[in-house]
Amino acid sequence: MKIERKIKALALAGILFSVCCPLSAAAEDAARLAIPVGVTSENLDGREIIVKVYKLPASEDPAYLIEEPFEQNGFVYAFESITKEEKPYEESKTHSETLTVSTASGNLADVLGALSPTLPYDDGTYGGTLALDHTSIKTEAAGYTTKSHTVSETKTIEGLDRNDPGYVPKSTVKNGRTLTLSNIEWSVGGAGLAADGALLPSAYTAIATYTAGASVSVATGYVTTATYTGRVVSEGVGEVVYTVIYAGKPAIVRILLGPGFLAVLVALLLAIFCAVMILLRRNTRIYTPEAGGAEYELIGKCRLRAGNPHIDLSGLRKYPRGEAIIEVEGRTARRMFGRVVRISLRDGVRTHLIEQTGNENYWFTVSTETEKESEVSE
Repeated sequence: MKIERKIKALALAGILFSVCCPLSAAAEDAARLAIPVGVTSENLDGREIIVKVYKLPASEDPAYLIEEPFEQNGFVYAFESITKEEKPYEESKTHSETLTVSTASGNLADVLGALSPTLPYDDGTYGGTLALDHTSIKTEAAGYTTKSHTVSETKTIEGLDRNDPGYVPKSTVKNGRTLTLSNIEWSVGGAGLAADGALLPSAYTAIATYTAGASVSVATGYVTTATYTGRVVSEGVGEVVYTVIYAGKPAIVRILLGPGFLAVLVALLLAIFCAVMILLRRNTRIYTPEAGGAEYELIGKCRLRAGNPHIDLSGLRKYPRGEAIIEVEGRTARRMFGRVVRISLRDGVRTHLIEQTGNENYWFTVSTETEKESEVSE
């Protein structure tokens, strides 16, 4: 019978603990998600053991896998140890990236000089080195502009009897383009004797220059695209296998002596602490008027009890001048309905009859003036 009463008392303490300190919603969700992939029970060297195996993502925190002590087949099992085994993975695939570069010319040497033979790749999951695929290189003009220039041609006409421009054609054709005579230079090709014995030119050579204006469209620059290809690899820890071991003790021995008893005892003490804090909670506030009397300043708190209906204002750090305004919580005032409260002041004691009948907080005012001050004010 004594053991049954003790178990009931501990169960009541556990209920009080759960009320004062409930589990967070996140912890409850985690506990529901902790489903083992394997559970085994065995007797190892005379000890009752339960082994639970879980598989979790590498980023998951395993703390919630550890259960509170639980009872099974007459034994109470408590956490003993947890081990971790990482399961690595490696995956690879072929990946291509297209790179674009600009060059001043379209010459293959210039293009290859602007392209790196390899390209590093890392997208946060896969990584590796890509190699240039030379068959994928494609170069195009980035744009065009028009440039003007002069086309020229020179012709030599020999054996002329005189330096007459009429002997020189006015135009010529070069590569399908008509050029116009722009200049003639003459030279003497031979000499003969005149009747008076003087030397006279006997032949002339004309050097004719022909010109014409022309324009051509040229590229402003070149854009090259090329593809890099290679195998990229993703590797890391895919999942982690946790093995949690619980050791068992007979249920009665565990309740009386085991570590779970200490937890229940702590829960009971915590419940008692919560109850004491509620009982000692201050339920009365003291105010004093601020300058002008329009606002009130909180200067102290105390606990008003039915067994000792007393409020001490004499020891307040800031003593109320003129009057003190007392606020009693409604629940406390209802319990003390019809009771006389003693208020200790620096010059004596005042009394007040509690007349609270509603649910709201109860207010009353106490004069803090001495008898001499009252006579002077009159």
